[in-house]
Amino acid sequence: MGARHRASSGIGVEFARQIAAAGINLVLVARREALLNEVGRDITRDFGVQFRALTMDLSQEGFILRLAEHTKDLDVALSCRMQARQTRRVPEA
Repeated sequence: MGARHRASSGIGVEFARQIAAAGINLVLVARREALLNEVGRDITRDFGVQFRALTMDLSQEGFILRLAEHTKDLDVALSCRMQARQTRRVPEA
C-alpha cells in the first residue's frame, strides 16, 4: 500500500497514477474529498488497484497521528508527500 499526500491535483495525481501503474494500492490524502474520490475511481478503473481517500489538511498539527489512526489496518510500504510552495517573483531591474 502506498500513501500519497496532496493527491487531488497536478503532479500529485500523476505520481499516484505511476504508483498505481506498478500495481500498488493507494491511500490518497488531500483536503478536497470529492476530487480525491474522483481521482481514486479513475485510478481504480485504469489500473485495477484499490484506494482509500482521506480528507485531511497536511498543514494542520497532528496530521501524522490522524493519518496513522486512519491507516492502522494497512501495511503501508511507501509514503510520498508533496507540498506546494508559493514562490515570489522577483521583478527584473
